Amino acid sequence: MGRILSSFMLTLIAGLLLGAAVHILTIFAIPHLAERNAYARFGTASGASDLLFPGTEGRPPLPQPDPAVAVAACSFDLSKGPMIASAKLDASFASLSVHARGGEVLYAVTDQAATRGQVKLTLMSQAYFDEFVADSEDATTNVLRLVTAETRGLVVIRVLAAFPTEMADARKAATSLACTPQPSEAQL
Repeated sequence: MGRILSSFMLTLIAGLLLGAAVHILTIFAIPHLAERNAYARFGTASGASDLLFPGTEGRPPLPQPDPAVAVAACSFDLSKGPMIASAKLDASFASLSVHARGGEVLYAVTDQAATRGQVKLTLMSQAYFDEFVADSEDATTNVLRLVTAETRGLVVIRVLAAFPTEMADARKAATSLACTPQPSEAQL
C-alpha cells in the first residue's frame, strides 16, 4: 500500500510541476504569438499620428480609457534609418512614450523635456548612432536620442485636458504627433 501511495504522490507532483511549467511558458509566449497586439491595431503605415481616444470611430477601443486624456499614436520603422518623433505640446500635461512592437516601454518623457513647446525624439539603431558619433564634431546637442535594438514599434502621446473645455486643445496636441524619417543631410 505504501508503495502505491508513494508512486501516486510522485506522479501527482510530476503532473503538477509539468502543468505549472506549461502555464508559465504559455503566459510568457502570448505577447510574442499575439497577432492583434497594439502595433497591429494602432500602427499607421505613413507614420502620421492617429487619434485613438476620444473619437475612435472605426478603431478598436482602448481598454479603460481616461475621459480626460487624449491619446494618439504613430508607428516607426528603423529598418531604413533613424526616425524623428515630434509633437507640439502646449497642454497642461503631456507624456510621450516609445513602445516596442511587443508592447514593452522603451522610453518615456513628459512635457518638461519640451523646448519652446516642441519635443523631438530621434529614434535610431546602435549602428546609426555609432556612425553619427564618428561623423559628428558636436555630438552633445540638445536633441533627445533613443538608441534601441527594436526596429518597429509605436510612439504614444497622452495629453491631459484639465477641464472638459480643454479637450479640443488636448486633441490638437495629441494629433500633432508625427513619426518622420530623419533627413540624411540634417544633423541628428
